[in-house]
Amino acid sequence: PPLAGLTVAAPFDEGLGHKGVDYRAEPGEAVFAAADGTVSEAGWEGVYGYRVVLDHGDGFQTLYAHCRELAVAVGDAVAAGQRIASAGAAGPCLHFEVRLNGEPVEPPAFSFEEAEGSAPQPGAGTPNLVKDESSSTLIED
Repeated sequence: PPLAGLTVAAPFDEGLGHKGVDYRAEPGEAVFAAADGTVSEAGWEGVYGYRVVLDHGDGFQTLYAHCRELAVAVGDAVAAGQRIASAGAAGPCLHFEVRLNGEPVEPPAFSFEEAEGSAPQPGAGTPNLVKDESSSTLIED
């Protein structure tokens, strides 16, 4: 997951135009890549503030916004669980989106698998996004 602990502050709600999930995060808390990928965007963008977009291939991307500082640059290859930013520029939260072909999709619709070297998760393995090659969803491997 993008943070060591996940507490939802604002859920995905397409009806209200909130097309991501806001997780509670202390200012300066480390933000981790949810899956292996390449940094396709990194910098300032309007309501997102400082944000990172990772391209995971096959049309999947993840976006991490409201960051205080960025630890990666466009073109960097990142591994699942690698620190990519620090949270907390817009208060105690991190905005996280999963996108399929550029469109935000509800993250709970996706499954995760444990990945070595990923973000610390007390008492449990840490998930990594994995695409089901027979469909347009992510599944457990």
